[in-house]
Amino acid sequence: MLVCLLAMMNTLNVAISQDNPKAEMEFTPEVKTFVYAQNSSLKVGPWDNGYLPFSYEKGKNWVFKYHFKSKDYKMIADDEYSETLTFEIPPQKGNSFRVSGDLRKYKIVFSPNCFCRDNGAREVKSGFMKGRKISQNKWEVEFTLMVPQRDDKGAPSEKKFKGIYTIGSLENE
Repeated sequence: MLVCLLAMMNTLNVAISQDNPKAEMEFTPEVKTFVYAQNSSLKVGPWDNGYLPFSYEKGKNWVFKYHFKSKDYKMIADDEYSETLTFEIPPQKGNSFRVSGDLRKYKIVFSPNCFCRDNGAREVKSGFMKGRKISQNKWEVEFTLMVPQRDDKGAPSEKKFKGIYTIGSLENE
């Protein structure tokens, strides 16, 4: 019964794409957002059975958030991919900051979201990040982070990010 149902769905998919050959090429475009919020805090919960909860709250620090959503082809199932990187720093009085080595106090959370084994949030503990103020409410921030595997086994992978962050809502994606 299941095989029959899958065959019928596949036939319908082929028929639709033959009626509209451009349907296979339609996609939603890639999107990157870089925002930060003052008077905020990043709450990172304890690791729980493969899940690392985190949330945004009111606080005395600044929370930065990078969100990436890849191009998504409408006719391909399970090709969606997005990632979020958030971190918290004390309010910056100067025009730049630079930190490296042990980054745990910045509560850096990297969270890939995909139909894959590596899906899920994890805390980044080491790497390098620097930022410079480029205007009243804009910061350019650059990272080289060592992102651990979700199960914390195996070598971490290096991720590099760079973007211009503006004041905005952390809740929007």
